[in-house]
Amino acid sequence: MAVILPQPQDVVLDTGLNYYVENFTGTRLTQADGKTDLLRYNRVVYRCEAGEKVIVPWAVIALYFGDPRSQPDKIVEAEDSQGKHRVPARGNELLRLSVFYGVYEQGVDVLSTVVPDVRITTLAGVEIIPPVFDPECEFQYGFQKSTQRSEDVATMIQNLQEQVDALKSQQAAMRINGDNDRAIPEDNPGMP
Repeated sequence: MAVILPQPQDVVLDTGLNYYVENFTGTRLTQADGKTDLLRYNRVVYRCEAGEKVIVPWAVIALYFGDPRSQPDKIVEAEDSQGKHRVPARGNELLRLSVFYGVYEQGVDVLSTVVPDVRITTLAGVEIIPPVFDPECEFQYGFQKSTQRSEDVATMIQNLQEQVDALKSQQAAMRINGDNDRAIPEDNPGMP
């Protein structure tokens, strides 16, 4: 039985959700110095070892791989669980990323060759192709919040529960592996 995956335009991205980044490189995701972790945002480091899958907030995806909702030659208004905001044009995202990854002269044509080999998915497992891997904008994603209010609350609760479950399983895996450097603090550490 073949599984039909949703088309990119049917995938609605929400800046308030978390996403998976899976590392297909042979080493930890670092900056050019080989020591500094690549995935960092708001003073939090998301260490991603070779072959590992980590949960990151939306801002990490947009910052390091570009906003997948961006469209060619136009800035669009978007609304999601975090409110209204503007999505930059695809060309502007690619120029920003080419400067970030240091390919000024070569430009966006070589951008995908310097970006680490990763796969980005929703917590439900739907793959998202960001601008660094899709400069021609073959994959466009939705961004407007559903207008069906009766389903919005149920969907929001389901999404939050999926995020909590994924974070719990990631925390349990870290404890099993003995990785105490990234231990997630208890909610009430002073409680017996």
